[in-house]
Amino acid sequence: MFVRDEMIFWFTQQHRSSIGEQQLRERVQTNSEIIVRRATSLAQSSGAGGIPANQTVIDSISKASNPMNLAQLDNLWMPYL
Repeated sequence: MFVRDEMIFWFTQQHRSSIGEQQLRERVQTNSEIIVRRATSLAQSSGAGGIPANQTVIDSISKASNPMNLAQLDNLWMPYL
C-alpha cells in the first residue's frame, strides 16, 4: 500500500500523465520485490552464523559514517550531511 501511494505521488510530482492501473500494479510489484531483496541481503550475515541479523546493518552504518570514508566524498555531498 505504501509503495503504491509513493508511486502515485512520484508520478504526480513528475507531471506525468496518470498511470494506468495495470502499469501501476506492475511497477508496485517490481519495486516491492526490489525492497524485499535489499532487506533480505541486509539481514544475511557474511561471516559466522552467530552474529545477530541487525549486525550487518550496524556494520554498514559504521562504514558509511566513518570519518575516513566521509572525507573521500565529493564536496557537493557536504550540504546533505
